[in-house]
Amino acid sequence: MRPPRLLLVSSDLAAELAEVGYESLTPDNAARLRRLARDGVFDQPPEPSYVVYELASGGHRQTGVVVEVAVDDYRRGLIQAHEGTNPIRVDRLGAVLDATRLELVPLTLAHEPCPELRSALAAASAGQPDVRVTSDRVVQAAWIVRDPEIADVIGNALAKTSTLYIADGHHRIAAAEQYATAHGSGESQPSDFILGALFPWDEVRILGYHRCVTRPEGPAANVVAVLAEQPAVESIEEVDTAEAATPAPGRIAMHLDGTWFQIRLRPPPETAGPRESLDIAILESVLGPALGIADPASDARIEPVPGTVDPATLSARCAERHEIGFLLHPPTTDQVRAVSDAGQVMPPKATWFDPKARTGPFLRDLS
Repeated sequence: MRPPRLLLVSSDLAAELAEVGYESLTPDNAARLRRLARDGVFDQPPEPSYVVYELASGGHRQTGVVVEVAVDDYRRGLIQAHEGTNPIRVDRLGAVLDATRLELVPLTLAHEPCPELRSALAAASAGQPDVRVTSDRVVQAAWIVRDPEIADVIGNALAKTSTLYIADGHHRIAAAEQYATAHGSGESQPSDFILGALFPWDEVRILGYHRCVTRPEGPAANVVAVLAEQPAVESIEEVDTAEAATPAPGRIAMHLDGTWFQIRLRPPPETAGPRESLDIAILESVLGPALGIADPASDARIEPVPGTVDPATLSARCAERHEIGFLLHPPTTDQVRAVSDAGQVMPPKATWFDPKARTGPFLRDLS
């Protein structure tokens, strides 16, 4: 890890960039950004500098540091993944890098909490940020670390961080690895690194990723009975909306024909691995034989629903689309780490990290 060489964006331009998704970046608007940089619109520190990066959404706030992480660390397993990747999307992101040679959003990476690092970031962000931008209910703020003593503390703390975990950006780092293979030297070229925003595990937030499934024909009682007879299900009972809104580990709220139920799962066997012990993986094992969904990742009858959806919205959707809704408790950070450490991947759409790094405050030129 090393201090990044960034172009810090003015607040007005940051607001514009925040509306441009990274995958929407084109050679034309990339060329415009380079012209703006040449004309001095961006603030570039004379030397590479750490950047304190804060994300706030609702009552949640997390503070981290933006660095350049070596793509080779990803190859060597020092940056761990918990999701699989789609080769088509990786190639599309690689094409964006080839065409624009710009990074607009860092990976969201999690690490073990470090008191020294936390204190240094708090000191560096005590004043007004260099950039603040709000978009899509998320406030981003960035401070350039200009104090050399604070920078030294940050660097020493980061040197003790052995493993990073990808919270968001699995496809981007896979595309960066391809780009580095084609353009890097394996040493210190810009393409040998990728931007990362590092946050401690105790500050990141994971929301549940829910599911909606096309309702099979037949009375609701028959659907409940088929689900209840599955080996992983201990019981199913009717509950009120308030209880359904707060699913607990091992408890899945189900909305069927205007009624909320609670599916109580049996504890996984002691031989179960980290992935098999996840509530979402157990639910998929239930839906397979009960509703004939052999591959949840590709079956059009099952659809992931973001964790920001509330019970009222989910129930309205189910009524409109003739679906069954399932509200799940989010995986814990320990569960995500256990899956990563075991070299496994989570089921698709199992984690909804919120908030996560996005476009806006800064960019990095790879040319």
